[in-house]
Amino acid sequence: SPQISCYRNKAEFTCSGGRVGMVAEDGRQVLDAEKCLLHPDTVNALIAFLRSRLKSLPVERVVTRVNASGEMMLVLSSRTPADLTALAKDAADAFGMLKSVYFCRLRPRFVHALDGECSRILGAERLSEILCGLDFTLSPRSFFQVNRPCAELLYQKALEMAALSVTDRA
Repeated sequence: SPQISCYRNKAEFTCSGGRVGMVAEDGRQVLDAEKCLLHPDTVNALIAFLRSRLKSLPVERVVTRVNASGEMMLVLSSRTPADLTALAKDAADAFGMLKSVYFCRLRPRFVHALDGECSRILGAERLSEILCGLDFTLSPRSFFQVNRPCAELLYQKALEMAALSVTDRA
């Protein structure tokens, strides 16, 4: 990859007791992730902003997406219904590049942070992204390569190796 840090465009965090981070090896404790070198600084700043505010809310997971332009999408997930409108507005006010906030009502035995029904709280329905000159739209559950610069290199290399002519279709 041309970037060895700050390249991830999607992040998934676990929340517990005011900690926002990754689950420890024992599977029980949440390790606070104050800064992750794989995520852009704007994502780290957004997580820091959310950390103190999530202590009193039933949010169990946080998912962030960021496109190449720096626009962000935030998904707050919980098994418990919650009105997170005030938090969403505060976050959008504090982070001008936060274009979209969703709530995901998790299934009782969820498998991942978006395993449930997602509903938009505020902002845009989707984020736009460009990869190899093609436009894509990303929703909370869209699959997209987490390392966009590396994905572009891989697709370019595949096209080069395919040695397509102008009459070939791929």
